[in-house]
Amino acid sequence: MRTNDSKVSLSWDARQTGWVVCIIVSCFYCYEYFLRILPSPITAELMRHFSIGSGALGYMIAFYYHAYAVLQLPIGFLMDRYSPRLLLTFACGLCVFGSYLFAVSNNFWIGSLGRFWIGFGSAFGFIGVLKAASIWMPPSHFAIVSGLTTTLGMLGAGFGNVLLARLVEKFGWQWVNSLVTGLGLLLCIGLFVLIPKNYKNNQLPMNSFKTVLQQLRVVFRKRDIWLCGMMGSFLYASLSVFAEIWGTTCLEKLYQLNAVQSAMMSSMVFLGWAIGAPFNGWLSNRLRSRLKPLRWGSLFGAVSIVIVLYVPNISLSLGFILLFIYGYCCSTEIIIFAVVRELCGHHILATIIAFVNMLVMISGQIFQPLVGKILDLVWDGTMLNGMRQLQAVDFQWALIALPMLLILAWGLSFYIKETYQPDRRYRQSMPSGYPERDC
Repeated sequence: MRTNDSKVSLSWDARQTGWVVCIIVSCFYCYEYFLRILPSPITAELMRHFSIGSGALGYMIAFYYHAYAVLQLPIGFLMDRYSPRLLLTFACGLCVFGSYLFAVSNNFWIGSLGRFWIGFGSAFGFIGVLKAASIWMPPSHFAIVSGLTTTLGMLGAGFGNVLLARLVEKFGWQWVNSLVTGLGLLLCIGLFVLIPKNYKNNQLPMNSFKTVLQQLRVVFRKRDIWLCGMMGSFLYASLSVFAEIWGTTCLEKLYQLNAVQSAMMSSMVFLGWAIGAPFNGWLSNRLRSRLKPLRWGSLFGAVSIVIVLYVPNISLSLGFILLFIYGYCCSTEIIIFAVVRELCGHHILATIIAFVNMLVMISGQIFQPLVGKILDLVWDGTMLNGMRQLQAVDFQWALIALPMLLILAWGLSFYIKETYQPDRRYRQSMPSGYPERDC
């Protein structure tokens, strides 16, 4: 009887450990996402502080993605080989260091270096959550943890955007950045203390470097993989270009709002993603099609952002609703990973997902500075209190890229093959329910 009690107790402790680890690692994911969106409500202050224009600011903020995108593949390999406890503590430390550099510097290149280190550490975030779930949670909980983490990150970004605007308005952006740096130090301690030191790595054996190169060669030759990555990057621009950097200031000018109100309005894009990401995956299965939701999402997303940016005199409440729809429609981007999974066999799945995620994140590298450069070109030279005064029409010119990217995404969907092919026999043998194919 005592033996049975001890087994029950051990099982309960194991489940508790899994949830504690996943929660603390999810907190790190939310923290790095908060650092990602931090420039959004303070673009004017940053341009004044660093004495730069919109193009240079976009280039500086994009240093986050220079590190984040390129590191997806190597970090996947590291997470398979080394302890998540050490890697995630190290990653959080890099975010803290980068945040500190960004807060204390008034030099463009040092500020850019700060953003680079933030991106470097942040690249471990979502991969770290999935790795922790695969080690300390039952297989049946893996999809739940990944879906909830995505939703939690978007909700955290949305509410954090509003909170950030309020704090900056009251205390200034450098004080807020210093506070965030201090919270990161506490999170580093939490990651080191709460993630178990030892664990049983029950993953597949680590591939050799030669095997990895062979797998990448297969990926590079697959046209649909590149098209999926491009389509995903166009949809993700709703976050990387609009919600994370230029949206708050744009809405402030378009709708004559204060910083807090425009941050609340911009946060509707995050809310749309938070609700749409898990729902669109379910809808794709329900419709027995991967491409239909992607096509509808691209078209309706383009229509909604066009109305927000270019239709005059729409009500504020309608603007909130349309931005929610915009985020919801663009969240169909998550279906891209289902397409990729069904295009190729699971023996190279991790490599392919990391590669496609890298392509998706390149949207921030390219389009953040591009929009900033367009703003520089159309700016009329007006200054107030040392800050550039951009007009609503300037943002309308610069952000025309957003509906154009969605139209391109819609067009690309016709060159990607439909991959939804349910197979009952395979479902019985493989819990994931996806057919294995060779690239």
